[in-house]
Amino acid sequence: MTLTEQIIAAFKDTPHPGNRFEDISATLRDEGIVDYFAGRTWQDHDVKNLHYHYDALSFFTPKAFRYFLPAFMLADLSEDGWGIFSDFIAHAFTLRD
Repeated sequence: MTLTEQIIAAFKDTPHPGNRFEDISATLRDEGIVDYFAGRTWQDHDVKNLHYHYDALSFFTPKAFRYFLPAFMLADLSEDGWGIFSDFIAHAFTLRD
């Protein structure tokens, strides 16, 4: 099984965090993070859009972080990802309790 297949299998049953964004700061709305991620699954992303919204990893709730993490991991492994997300992912883990 490839690493990509392992990531997909590991996260396939992760529950969606929901689309409740009442507690989200104005910064997230200004950056378009809320508008971009609301209503999407972790499978609904391309590298370009994730690169544009890379800072979302720092602002996600724990449930949203767990849910959307595989999108960033898979983008990092993709041909167009160039391995640029690994630093963002590692930094986001340092922000967690």
